[in-house]
Amino acid sequence: MRLELRIKQLEEEKMQQEHEIISLNNKNRHLEEDLEKAQGKIEQLKTLESEDDDLKKANDAAQRRITLLEQELEESDKSLKDTTANFREADVKAEHFERKVQQLENMLQTQELKNEEILEKNKDLQKHHCMKTNDPTAELLPFAHGFSLLLTFILCHPDRNKRPDAEEMFKTISEAYQILRDDTLRKRYDQFGRTPDLEADLVDGRYFFDQVYGGKAFKEFIGDLNVGKVVGVSDSSCDQAEQQKRVEQLAYEQQDERVESLIASFLKRIETFEEPASATFQKQTWQRIEELLPEGHARSILTIVGRLYVYKAKEFLGMKCGLLPGYAYSLREKNYIVRSLWTAVKSSMDANQASEVLIKTKEACKDITGIDLIASTKAYIAVWNLLRFEIEATLRTMCDRLLKDSSVTDSERQRRAYALLYLGNTFMARPKPSAIETAITSIS
Repeated sequence: MRLELRIKQLEEEKMQQEHEIISLNNKNRHLEEDLEKAQGKIEQLKTLESEDDDLKKANDAAQRRITLLEQELEESDKSLKDTTANFREADVKAEHFERKVQQLENMLQTQELKNEEILEKNKDLQKHHCMKTNDPTAELLPFAHGFSLLLTFILCHPDRNKRPDAEEMFKTISEAYQILRDDTLRKRYDQFGRTPDLEADLVDGRYFFDQVYGGKAFKEFIGDLNVGKVVGVSDSSCDQAEQQKRVEQLAYEQQDERVESLIASFLKRIETFEEPASATFQKQTWQRIEELLPEGHARSILTIVGRLYVYKAKEFLGMKCGLLPGYAYSLREKNYIVRSLWTAVKSSMDANQASEVLIKTKEACKDITGIDLIASTKAYIAVWNLLRFEIEATLRTMCDRLLKDSSVTDSERQRRAYALLYLGNTFMARPKPSAIETAITSIS
């Protein structure tokens, strides 16, 4: 009996233990689930903490970037203020120079009127040049004195002289210059005066001027010079104002054609150019330079063309790299143009005054030793400055059209700029002009 009770008690205890085991298993399963949830939350917290660190780093980097941008903005504002101040200063100087140029133009006009009065008094060819057929001591002036005639030749040009008889004066001066240069023509003139045979041997004034300073060998680089060229428009049905307007329009069209011709020549010349320049392209460039060097004023013209090529190329490439470098070259070139114009006007006035002194001295039958050399030198300088100013103005227009051509890609415009830079540096690398020529052709 006791044994059965004991067995029953043990069975109950066993059942209770089984229930406890089941309960513990359930608790253990719940604990495992809670542990997994806790681990998941821990992982989430770690992820959030890592993301928070990344956000902090990104925030720090953004703060540093903002600080740098603020500093750059301050520097840009300062540069902009400096540039604005420089532009204002340049504008003030430009206005000052413009007033000066206007004054000089008025003075030049006065000098031209005086020169016209002198020419009016000296219409006769012998009288104009103090050449008397019965004077055995009359001798031809030095060849250099011919440049003073060239200046008079330019001032009598119908494009610049508004007198109705300017065309006839233009022709007379050119014929006088040719007679003075040629001993045979001068002897024939002294013996027989102006005869049909003598006139037949004289060259047309326009062609003659072009031969002296036309720069035919450099036509592909500078085109046909307008100095010494008459733009002829003759229509009796139009009044003078209308004819002048048509002359100006025709001159503008001819200049535009000249620029387009130069652009076509330049593009053909650089067809094979790539930066850096190939050995073949370099060889072709040097060969062309060697062909040009024997020509008159070759080194001076190459220097003028090369300088302007380099300036325009650096201005364009400076704009591509940043605004300030390009504007710096633009301001320097603007200042150069003003000084160049001042030099051309001043040298023309000096030459006029020197020629006037020479003529008055000769009319008074006084000794002109030394005076003729001074007058011819100043006339040479004046003619050259006028030619250089025209060449540079034409080349500026050509370069601007080349580098601002919207019909081509940006890379093509850059290629053109590098071609200008290479050619300009190559032209200026040749032997420099002589000291005398440099003194005459440089801008003071």
